[in-house]
Amino acid sequence: MEILEGSEAPAIAARRARYSDYDWIVWCDRDGTWRAARASAEVVKTAMLATGTQGQIYQYQSRTGWSHMMNWWIANNVRRRLERGSY
Repeated sequence: MEILEGSEAPAIAARRARYSDYDWIVWCDRDGTWRAARASAEVVKTAMLATGTQGQIYQYQSRTGWSHMMNWWIANNVRRRLERGSY
């Protein structure tokens, strides 16, 4: 699991998602550090724990690069679907 760090992480994740077949997850830790990684159940869980219940997690769609903001509830549903492999 490769995690990108720094202020440029959202832009890199958007570009990688736009030109690939994989979704990317972007989040800002409680200490203010931006992080991004390719979507998987483990990454979503890491982002949920790093942001807490009031944090925001973004999912960049593959091939389009569009971002969707997820709250804790939606992120948990996405994590479950990724675990099952049906997403």
